[in-house]
Amino acid sequence: MVTDNGTPFVNKQVSSTLSGYGIKHRRSTPYYPQGNGQAEATNKTILRILSKMVYEYQGSWSIHLPDALWAYRTSPRSATGFSPYSLVYGYEAISPMEITIPTARIEAVNDLE
Repeated sequence: MVTDNGTPFVNKQVSSTLSGYGIKHRRSTPYYPQGNGQAEATNKTILRILSKMVYEYQGSWSIHLPDALWAYRTSPRSATGFSPYSLVYGYEAISPMEITIPTARIEAVNDLE
């Protein structure tokens, strides 16, 4: 996880929690303000997705966090034309619905008729 150097992210509680889950914590340097801005822009986008989901489904944010992260990671960015998922793994993600009801893309990969 990459965060800026804000005090909410740089303390013993956060370090012990992240290490307990096996998460590597990296901080962007103060000499790279674009990195700090990118972290804040990402958080703002995820917060916007969460707020819409919580408002629509009348639930707590923690229940909808995995769905919001999935939506963020699989949505193409206008700057690159690719989703973060496809940039990391080299192909587009398969949605859970495509597993239940196979699409032409899934059938072609699995050699189904």
